[in-house]
Parts: sequence; structure tokens; C-alpha cells
Amino acid sequence: MKRSILLIALLALAAVPAVADWPVNGIMVNDMMAMGDQWNCTAVPDGIEGIIYVWQGGGNSIWAQRYDHLGNKQWPMDVRVDPDSGNVGEVTACRDGSGGAVIAWVEQTALQRVRLQRVDGAGTLLWPDRGVPVTVTPGLGPREPVLMPGIVTFQPMVAFGQNIAGGVWKTSIQKLDLDGNRLWGANGFLVCANDTSQQYIFGLAVSDTSAIVGWNDLRAGNFDVYATMVYPSGPVFPNGWAMCDAAGSQMGPCIASD
Repeated sequence: MKRSILLIALLALAAVPAVADWPVNGIMVNDMMAMGDQWNCTAVPDGIEGIIYVWQGGGNSIWAQRYDHLGNKQWPMDVRVDPDSGNVGEVTACRDGSGGAVIAWVEQTALQRVRLQRVDGAGTLLWPDRGVPVTVTPGLGPREPVLMPGIVTFQPMVAFGQNIAGGVWKTSIQKLDLDGNRLWGANGFLVCANDTSQQYIFGLAVSDTSAIVGWNDLRAGNFDVYATMVYPSGPVFPNGWAMCDAAGSQMGPCIASD
């Protein structure tokens, strides 16, 4: 009986596929060494145990590549996400719920807008070549895009800063569907109307149509942390709610779901 049990156990172990460890020093996500450095790197899950890596480099452009859970490259070539601009900054990404990703960046040209692009699980760009601007009005000096995919539909909400008050940075938000259509007006709307600079934006979607958005706020002369819940109708607290206004500055705020 003991031999039978041992044999059955060995057969059961033999039926489990072996999973190879990744190399001790990791894998090279891209081989652009001849094209200079890579920076602004981020990664999002593809929903099937893989990862889509996004980075900036190779002529100041945005690139993406997909890897499975064993570290195997899934696309024959790295995908250039912004084929026409080549002058970008502050890159971020989120999953699209269908094996792909939505990627956001700041367009550092005279237009100065946040743009989004969607890439599917096969590495195909689904929106126009230069991406979809989240605002129609150009030249507002955007920065710090924060992507927040909807909980069920994965339609992205994007919070970002805009220089719309003579050097005063304000926090705005826009939502797009997965076809790249702006859903919250031509330019989105302000998250906080207070006339003091806001920066270091953070956010988290809590449903398909609502998010908690926060920022560092200079209204008291030092950096305090403010936040508000945002719905399609606008923010719950138009001037934000003080999450921490202790003496001195509070820096580097972030948020996590419970």
C-alpha cells in the first residue's frame, strides 16, 4: 500500500507543469542601448498573468512590450506608442480589461496637452496615431497625468494638472470610453476651484463613474494634502477636503483601495 501511495504521489507531481524561474538579474525588457537611456518606466497587468511594460526612450518617444508570466516576449517588435510626436514626458499606463493597456503622456509641444493611446493585447494601436487629447483647448501646460480605470468597464478616468490661472496649477479630470471618446465635456472639469497651486496628484477609481482624487495644496503657504470624491456631475467638495493640514509640509501622498 505504501508503494502504491508513493507512486500515485510521484505521478501527480509529474503531471504538474514545471515553472522556470526568471533569471537572477531579470530580463532585458528592451535592447535600445544604441538609442540612449530609457526612463519613465511603468508596468500594468494584462489580466492573464502577463505584463505590459511601457517606457520612454529611443528618441524621447514612448514604447511598449508585452511579456508572459515566464518572461517571454509576446510581440515581435517593441511598439512605439506615439509615432508622430517624439517630444513627450510624464508617462503612465493602466490596463484596459481586454489584455491591453491605456497609456497617457504629456505632449511637450506648443499644443501642451495630455494625450492617451490604447494598445491591444497583440500590440496594435487602437486610437489615432498621435493619441487622443483629453482636452480640446491647447496650451495649458498639463502635467502629472494619473490614470484610473473604471472598476467594471475599465473606461479610463485621468486626473491631471493644468496651468490655467496665470501660473497657478489646478487639478482637472476627464473620462474617455475605450474607443477614445471624451465623455466629460471638451476639457473635462476642475476637481478643485481654489485659487492656489495644486500638485503631486493622486487618485483611485471607486466605480465606473467616480473616483477619489487628491493633491498637495499650497493654500496655507505649505503643502497640505487635500482630496475629494468626483462624480460626472463634479466634485463633492469643490474646494477639496483637508486630509492632513498639520504644521509644516506633507509630501508624496498616495492612495490605496481597502
